Amino acid sequence: FVLGTRPEVIKLAPLVEQLRAHGQPVVLIASGQHDYLARQAFEAFGLKPTVDLQLMKADQTPVSFLGRMLPVLEETLKSLSPRGVIIQGDTTTALGGALAAFYLRIPVAHVEAGLRTHDFGTPFPEEMNRVLVSRIAGLHFAPTETSARNLRQEGVQQGISVVGNTVVDAVLAM
Repeated sequence: FVLGTRPEVIKLAPLVEQLRAHGQPVVLIASGQHDYLARQAFEAFGLKPTVDLQLMKADQTPVSFLGRMLPVLEETLKSLSPRGVIIQGDTTTALGGALAAFYLRIPVAHVEAGLRTHDFGTPFPEEMNRVLVSRIAGLHFAPTETSARNLRQEGVQQGISVVGNTVVDAVLAM
């Protein structure tokens, strides 16, 4: 898992717990995009990053964050040799995780795939991140049939599963 914001931690925690419950190895790579807020969420769910990239800087922009993230994440993924990378949502961390995995030919699974406003400026830069990640990912876990339809309309025809929204699972777990 590559994650780094509070929403990512909250929405991925139930999936992390399910994989662990079924004996699957899980590695959590924290980007540090929202360092303090993500740490709170990790603690709330009893999770701890396996690797903490600690990339957060004051007044960072999406460009500066992504620029710092890619080389560090490349080396981290090379050293771990994962079978796949799981990302969530539309953050710069999600885009960076998908892009680094793509360059290393590691399969990408996208949780919360297919959400769209159909306006690249709203929300900015998240809407573009969503579209770019959809072009990279091979597995698309859409929260709704509408999200799955959005993906199909954009040319994604395989690897789509409608699974609901993991934030519901997180609320129930808490």
